[in-house]
Formats: sequence, C-alpha cells, structure tokens
Amino acid sequence: MRELARFLTAVGVVAVSVGAAAAQRGDLPPVPITEAVSYTIQPRDTLDGIGAYFDVRVGCIREVNNLRISDLLIPGEVLVITPDCPAYDGTQVVLNPRTQTPGRDGTDGTYVIRPNDTLDTIGQELDVSVESLISANNITNNKAILAGQVLVIPDDAPGYGFVPALILSPGAAAAMGAAGDEPSVPGMTYVVVEGDTIQSIAESFDISTIVLRAVNRLGLEPDVPVGTELFVPEGASPFGTVPEEGEVARLTEGMGAGAIEGQTYVLQRNQTLDGVGALFNVNHYCLIERNGIINVRSITAGTLLIIPDDCGPYTGFDVVGTTEP
Repeated sequence: MRELARFLTAVGVVAVSVGAAAAQRGDLPPVPITEAVSYTIQPRDTLDGIGAYFDVRVGCIREVNNLRISDLLIPGEVLVITPDCPAYDGTQVVLNPRTQTPGRDGTDGTYVIRPNDTLDTIGQELDVSVESLISANNITNNKAILAGQVLVIPDDAPGYGFVPALILSPGAAAAMGAAGDEPSVPGMTYVVVEGDTIQSIAESFDISTIVLRAVNRLGLEPDVPVGTELFVPEGASPFGTVPEEGEVARLTEGMGAGAIEGQTYVLQRNQTLDGVGALFNVNHYCLIERNGIINVRSITAGTLLIIPDDCGPYTGFDVVGTTEP
C-alpha cells in the first residue's frame, strides 16, 4: 500500500493516506476496471488524476456523478466510475489503460489522442488513411494536435498508406456536373446555413462529398453560399467513400450528368497517369484527354479520375495490370 501511495502521489493521480486510515479504507479498486466501481474522494484528489488512474474521460465522470465544472471535490464523498465512459482524455500518463475502450481503438468512431501520438502513428494503429483523418477533423496543421483531443474516425476511410478522393480531375468534374434537368431519383433538399461546408453537410447526411457535388453541379470550393438549396439523393455512397461505378450516372439521371461512362479511380502516392493506364489497360493519352488534364505534373495524389470504357488499350512500357507502388 505504501508503494501504491508513493506512485499515486508522484504522478499526481490521487493522494492516499497510509497506516490505520488506509487499512480501514482498504485497497483502491483494481485497475483496469471492467465494471462500475465506487471511489471515495481523498484529500488533494483531482478529477483529472482520478480519470488518469481509472483511464476514464473526466467529462464522463462529471456527467455520471452530476458534477458541474465549478463543483469542488469533497473528501469522503463517493464517485461512481463506470467502464462505459470513454478513455481518459487528459495529459497525465495512464499506466493501466483499458482495452477495447470507447475512444481507445476507433471502433466507436472516435480516438482520444495520447501523449507522443502523431497522425501517422494513429493512422498506423487504426489502419486509417492519414489524409482521411486530416479531412474528417478539419486539421490545418498536423503537427499541432494535442493530447486529449478527440478525433473522428471516418467510416469506410481507406487504409493506412492510401489516399482518399480529395479533388476531382477537370474531366471528372465536368462529367459529373453537366447541366440538365432535375434528378429523377428520390431524395430531400437542404438549405445551406452559416458555417456549413460541403464536407460538414455531406457528413451530417452521410453522403459521399463527390456525389453531393455531382448531383448539385458544384465546383471544388469547400464552401457554398448561405441560402443555396442542395439536393441530397437517397441511396448514395456514405460519407468518406468514392461512389461505386455507375452510381453518379444513376443518381443524376435526367440531369445530363455522367456523360463519360466508366469507373473511377483515386490516384495514389508515387503513381503516374501512365501507371494508371497500365493498371486498367487504358490508353493513357486518352485517359489524360478525357480527364481534362493539361499538365500531368499538376495532378496530385487524391485526384479522382474517370477511367473511360471507350478508350483503346494501353500502349506504354509498363506491364498491363500493374502500377508502380
């Protein structure tokens, strides 16, 4: 018990007494907890320290125990600590982390950043594209993430090392946004309000941003004017994914969109358009032309390309069916 007391005092988790008082109190609840436990507040305790010891998010401890931020901890009062709470989100070291905990492994759609985490290590641990993490969380500086920050893990994001669709090639944008009549598929309308972005709207309706742009004939700007009426079709691919082959043409039926038939592909790091042509056995000059690309060096990873089905076979030097890593 003396060793436990010295450890807890050293890391600032809880201050416990020793000797007769400790004997009357008994040992602290064992960690990591697997069921709800009661904890008696001790002098000099802090919620942050208690949260770190039990690996429980401080905000959840407050919620479960009806504590306000301004409330003081009173020694002798009892707190309920439940494993239903997400993982600890502070800056102290958690020596006995819980496994399969909300906010721990991304399975609940969130992840609590730990000390020394980087987006790259998080992406590796969760097998999630780093670019998807950046996009879903509106991160402008990937070196400025903080311990305790909660990240949203987008559904169906590509795995670590892959790049999601971030922009459309000019040809893809033109084909998906061709002018025409109203769509003939069911759906609903939404009027843009202050603070909305294409990404936030797509996420709230769980619809692919690519489909949302195509159906509404939008460009690549992140924002749309307040008051703009958007059509949200039913049956679209979910947020964070690339639409299936033929999906855009189906959802924009009657609008004149989907003028270029074929499947889509997202350019990955270190790939070239010649390599993509080899991968799909498509003439890469036709691929460049149909995607409206003027300067092949300006196309970056994350560009959504249309792979036309009426181009001739690949004529380059790569092996058909393969592409450079």
